[in-house]
Amino acid sequence: MTAFDARGLVLETLLMEAIDAADMAICVYDEQGRYVTVNECACRILGYTREELLVHDVADFTEGGIDRQVLMSHEHREGVRLVTRKDGSTVPCAFVVAPTRVGHLPYFLAFWWTLDEDDPRASEAA
Repeated sequence: MTAFDARGLVLETLLMEAIDAADMAICVYDEQGRYVTVNECACRILGYTREELLVHDVADFTEGGIDRQVLMSHEHREGVRLVTRKDGSTVPCAFVVAPTRVGHLPYFLAFWWTLDEDDPRASEAA
């Protein structure tokens, strides 16, 4: 392994650890809406293990489901949704989703976080 390869591996590891430790949920899902990977915060917010989440679809946790045409639009989008946790409780979350490609395959990168009750956007999720 060259010094350049080692540096790249260190940077990749650093990025993955930073994503997993982030204080917001970060998820990657495919065109069918199936989770490909999720970080620890997503697991904590939803109350599932990583393995449990990876068998789910993004629509499984959003009140009212997902508009599949919007999902497939490959456009950047943001908003507020009511998210249902494993225990059945709900929490308002803000999100930003951006399309990306890995190799030639399309994916979506989603960032989302819970909103405090006093956040005016929380009422938009209902």
